[in-house]
This record gives sequence, structure tokens and C-alpha cells, in this order.
Amino acid sequence: MNKLLFLCFLLLLPSFSYALQDQVIILDLLYDEGNISLQDSTIKYGFYPDRRFQPQYGYTLQVLAEEEIMYGFVFGEPFKEHREGTNEQGELFGGLHVLNYTLFSLTLPYYDNMTHILIYDPKEVIAANFIFTQENYTTRWLLAAGILLLTVILVIAFLYKKRSR
Repeated sequence: MNKLLFLCFLLLLPSFSYALQDQVIILDLLYDEGNISLQDSTIKYGFYPDRRFQPQYGYTLQVLAEEEIMYGFVFGEPFKEHREGTNEQGELFGGLHVLNYTLFSLTLPYYDNMTHILIYDPKEVIAANFIFTQENYTTRWLLAAGILLLTVILVIAFLYKKRSR
């Protein structure tokens, strides 16, 4: 019986950690000479960055449900990179590089009622507007139901095997 309880505990353990995570949306974006376009978006369970410290100047992202702002933050200009390195003599070189084209990702919380995401450039002009349709993401409940069903089947099989002895 102890083996059965241990097996059930091992099967249920991942669901506890899974339940602690929120849904996040990962936006894969393309910056192309001032234009930002959405390449892909993925909704997963996980964590999004703590954005207590934000740059004073940069692009502003807002998650909206109808006209209500659900979440927002400021992020640095994606086309600016600081690169540093050393040459064969060990001398440090590098500095700021301005790119015309770059891919980057942003992770933010997912809201069931969100309708669109706006990105404003540093001059507060809309740089991107992504509209989201209402989709039903039930993977959390399917996983929990699957784990529970598997646990019940194993318990029944174990009890049936024990009775037949």
C-alpha cells in the first residue's frame, strides 16, 4: 500500500507546481527600420519578468481589455545593442550598435479578456497594434484531469490485483 501512495504522490507532484504558475504570453517581434510587427505569439504557463525598474525613455507596451489598461511597461529601444569584446592584444573595444533589423521577444501576463496590445514609440506614436481573438485555452484543466484519471486507473488496477491474490 505504501508503494501505491508513493506512486500517487509522484504522479500528483507535477500538478502542484504547475498550478502555481500563471499564464504568460510570449510575443516574438520584428523591428524593421522603425516598424514593429508580430511574428508569433505563444501562450504558456510560466513567469514574466518583474518590471519594477523600467527605463525612463523607450517604447511603451500596454495590454488592453476593450479600453481598460490591464498591464503596461516601458522597455528599451530594441534596435540598440551594446557590444564589447577584446582583440588579440587584449584591448577592449566595442560600444553602441544601432541596428536596422532585429528580432526580439517580450514576455507578459496573459489575460483571458485582453483584446489588443499597443506599443508606442518613444514619441508616443503607436508603433504597433496587435488584436487578439478570444480563444479558449484549457490545457491546464486537461492536464489536471489526465493526471487525476491516470491516478484513479492505477489505484483501481492495484486494488484489483490485490483482491485477485
